[in-house]
Amino acid sequence: MKTTRKTDMAAVTKRRAPLCLCGARNSLHYLHDLMTNMERVRQAEDSEGVHRMRVASRRLRSLLPLFTVCLARKTCERWRKQLRRLTRALGEVRDTDVKIACVEHFLEHAASLQERPGGERILLRLQQQRQALQGPVEEALDRFAASQLPEKMEQTLTQLAHASHAAGADMPGRYVYRKTRKVALYHGGMHVVLPRYPGGAGAGGPYRPDAAR
Repeated sequence: MKTTRKTDMAAVTKRRAPLCLCGARNSLHYLHDLMTNMERVRQAEDSEGVHRMRVASRRLRSLLPLFTVCLARKTCERWRKQLRRLTRALGEVRDTDVKIACVEHFLEHAASLQERPGGERILLRLQQQRQALQGPVEEALDRFAASQLPEKMEQTLTQLAHASHAAGADMPGRYVYRKTRKVALYHGGMHVVLPRYPGGAGAGGPYRPDAAR
């Protein structure tokens, strides 16, 4: 009886290994993208850093439901909660950056002489609002760094990737495509990078799960 149970668990672990490997590699990619843009956000050099960091945090949160079969559910929920706080702080800044860009484009390309004074006042207020948001977003970054979540996630995900590869994960099967497609459809067609796709994509090539029907 015990032997049968161990055999069944080993089979389940092997079946899930490609999913865990795929998820771990994608999550590490977005985690590194998030971390490399932190300094750009702190320096407020441009709006692209905020955009890239927010996108990375949202995609990380979208991937975490996959890990409930690879990691403890409490771990995934704790990560999602902390990432959600960061995404929320970045979201308000990003919205203001987009408004500023729209008004600047309007002033440069479409505003008449009568409209320009009003547009410039709106732009000034938005720029002041953006400056006021810089302090809170830096505080959010400080809390995120102090939590040591990036280091913990990187360590856990790297270990998961190594363990999944050791369990025989190589080419994703139907189980991976079902799971990633479910998450992608729920979160609006998220891009997922798979280790290898038998239909033609090379190792690490971009792949949309909703294409595997």
